[in-house]
Amino acid sequence: MRRKWVVLLVVITAVAIPVAVWAAVANRYDGNVDRQRARYRTTSLTTSSAAWHSIPMFNVTICAINEVSATISVNLTGARARFRVVGEQGNVIRPGPAEFAPRGTESFSYTFVTSVGTFEADDRHSLTVQWRSPTGSPVTLTRGDFNVLYERGSLCT
Repeated sequence: MRRKWVVLLVVITAVAIPVAVWAAVANRYDGNVDRQRARYRTTSLTTSSAAWHSIPMFNVTICAINEVSATISVNLTGARARFRVVGEQGNVIRPGPAEFAPRGTESFSYTFVTSVGTFEADDRHSLTVQWRSPTGSPVTLTRGDFNVLYERGSLCT
């Protein structure tokens, strides 16, 4: 009977340890950040559209591999606004859209992360910030920036 328990304990351990290791590294990206790219705007931009639209000047093309983090910082006034960062294939960068609700004129910041790899022998990737007014009421971006940190890829032509 004791032998049965020892075998059961060994089997449970053999299953539990890989599952615990997988859970510890899931939803995690790694990279050796050695590059930075930024864009900013100091002129106001207003939208009342409920559809997603790219923000002029808030886009970058980078030569990157592994983790990429993209931070937006904006000053807003008016209605609530949602922001997201999309990749070149239209994929929404994690954790997904961020919503800001200004009371008066307020500053907000949010960081998005993804992992990128070589595609067709090329490490170039583009990121674009999009926004919308979920209520259809006007929201104004008075100024802001888009900052991207990444590890330089080696396959860019």
